Amino acid sequence: VTDLGVRQAAEALGLPATPAALTRRAAAWRPWRAYATQYLWATSTHPINLMPTA
Repeated sequence: VTDLGVRQAAEALGLPATPAALTRRAAAWRPWRAYATQYLWATSTHPINLMPTA
């Protein structure tokens, strides 16, 4: 896992943040790794995750 946003979200949740360690951890999430990635991104505080206000 080399995506910085996913790694930062994983670290914030207490998961390993290094690419190799997170990849090993994510092996257990098969075949739902894409969903796990989506949920990790959703926990991020990145501005793209904020709902626009009218």
